[in-house]
Amino acid sequence: MRIPLDYYRILGVPIEATDELLSQAYGSLGSSSVPGRSSQLPLQEYSSEALDAREKLLELAYQVLSDPKARAEYNEQSESAGPSLEIADSELVGALMILQELGEYELVLRLAHPYLDPHHTMRETIRSEDLVLTIALTCLELSREQWQQGEYENAAASGETGQDLLLRSGLFPELRRVIESDLDKLRPYRILELLALSTESVERPQGLQLLQEMLEERSGIDGNGNDRSGLNIDDFLCFIQQLRSYLTVAEQQKLFSGEARRPSAVASYLVVYADLARGFAEKNPAFIVQAKEMLVQLGQRQDVHFELAICALLLGQTEAANHALELSGESEALTFIRQHSEGEQDLLPGLCLYGESWLETQVFSHFRDLDNHPVSLKEYFASEQVQAYLEQLQLDVADSDPEKSFTQTLKSNSNNYWVGVESIADKSVTTGVSRITTIPKPHACVPAHLLPKTAPSPQRGLKKKRSGRELIRQWLRRGVKRYNGLRGQFMRVGWIKANARNPKLLVWLVLAIILAGGSFGFVLSKLFGGSSPPLGGKQLSIQLNQPAVPIPPRTVFDVQPKPLSKEEGKKAIAAWLSAKSNAFGSRYEIDQLKTILVDPELKKRSESAKYLKQSDSYWEHQHNVTVLSVNNSGENTATVIAEVREKADLYKNGKLVKDKSYDKTFKKVEYSLVRRHSKWLIAKIEV
Repeated sequence: MRIPLDYYRILGVPIEATDELLSQAYGSLGSSSVPGRSSQLPLQEYSSEALDAREKLLELAYQVLSDPKARAEYNEQSESAGPSLEIADSELVGALMILQELGEYELVLRLAHPYLDPHHTMRETIRSEDLVLTIALTCLELSREQWQQGEYENAAASGETGQDLLLRSGLFPELRRVIESDLDKLRPYRILELLALSTESVERPQGLQLLQEMLEERSGIDGNGNDRSGLNIDDFLCFIQQLRSYLTVAEQQKLFSGEARRPSAVASYLVVYADLARGFAEKNPAFIVQAKEMLVQLGQRQDVHFELAICALLLGQTEAANHALELSGESEALTFIRQHSEGEQDLLPGLCLYGESWLETQVFSHFRDLDNHPVSLKEYFASEQVQAYLEQLQLDVADSDPEKSFTQTLKSNSNNYWVGVESIADKSVTTGVSRITTIPKPHACVPAHLLPKTAPSPQRGLKKKRSGRELIRQWLRRGVKRYNGLRGQFMRVGWIKANARNPKLLVWLVLAIILAGGSFGFVLSKLFGGSSPPLGGKQLSIQLNQPAVPIPPRTVFDVQPKPLSKEEGKKAIAAWLSAKSNAFGSRYEIDQLKTILVDPELKKRSESAKYLKQSDSYWEHQHNVTVLSVNNSGENTATVIAEVREKADLYKNGKLVKDKSYDKTFKKVEYSLVRRHSKWLIAKIEV
């Protein structure tokens, strides 16, 4: 048979190689010395026939190329016939071993696959164990290469192909365990890749299934089971935080409701956030009631007064909202709320201002279907559905004082909120909240670094012990994206109590005060300065093709917008290059450009990507960025100068177009950025 392999490639030398280089190459690859590029192959597992076939090809290549006359004749033949080699079937495994060493994994599988058929005419000339070993090793190496390139589903398919072959043959159990270990560690990456697909994708449900399998094997989000992924508890908590933004609010409700029944305190918190988000977005206070009931249960072990205050506010229970804030230990939030309720009878003005922004940045931002959903207390209370529910809620409890009973519940539980993890670690919680354990601070989640030759493992973080309450609360209160404060003032608590049985009248007053502006408008103008200030702290930027970053510290409200830093500038450029790779790549994910670009650059790049798709062409990019300087030209504008190395391969009709592909370093690329809703976006790019 003829295979696409020539003597130069067999020895791994260029066509102009000297005699000395040929001798060195042959010596390093010969079976009599330490193997060179084949050092990763378990040569002892191959039969002597396979090793002899490999050695024979190496020896033949060296003999021909080291003889000037034979080399000249070979070069002349190669020019006319092309770089190929004719071999006997008995030499196939030896040739496949060399192709595998050269990284020609797809070619190895294509050449070897027909020989798996027991009825193949030349099947008896090849030892089946050698063939199975070669294919399985190739699947392993191909899987790891695809993993390195961020093709996680393809990597899983390649690994599973090798694993299935080894299971059917019953051969090489140690190699099978290596592949299985890789597949286990690959699973978190696959989940993120699948969940990031469109909600209409037929492949996306498999991501939810894989996630459910991991949860079962781990015995829950904060369980101690072993899913063999290499993620410890804090790694896995960080991973859950990563994937939340790929799930809809309904998906999170379903997933975390099941987890909360294990029981699990973390899952219970996540259900609360899902109920709050859905109740507010769909203007359905019934979900808010569910969230409040679960918070009361959680309140026996954790400080959840702030969330209870938000629930009470959305249910019109203003006295309970004030009492909850008084009991809360959220110092940063309370400072902000008190500052913006100064001179008022209660804390409601500041709670409304803070609460609307909190819902947008801390709650909605973690649901893929709500990330860009408007957050407006005015619209929520103006809803006829909300008004009818609140009115019915008042009628249902007409013979009791719901705010008083709710407040008493808060006070009776207040002494339990500050119980540290050490005192409850071995106690069962009868209210449905799981035992809380001491968890190290999350550091790295699921790193997408280039993998080592051995089975890859996730990075580990520093194990700094903290209380269970603090860890869970801080873990849940991250992921700031933007800040858009409430332009208005809530009504006085005294008037609300006097008219609590008439929600429609209450709502009309809310709208009137919000629209009127007045003196509070002056306060807002001082606060915002004509634009929406960002929240402090680093943003959580999760991308499938980059290593995950440590979860940023707890969010603190910052009145003044911060200038663009060098680190943030580099993140913005990295986000653009990632979006570019996806939009101009084989999947044509053009919508990703909207996540980092604005016009005129957005229009320009979108048109280019659409043209590529129409012409059945695509690019494969690799980038390396060095930020040279950052200039903040205004409060919401900045310029970043960077050096960018770009390796770009163009494919037309599935074939590489070499003359259009390139590997260049652009010494000076200027990015013009604008701040939109406290997120920096790129408006123009000039080389």
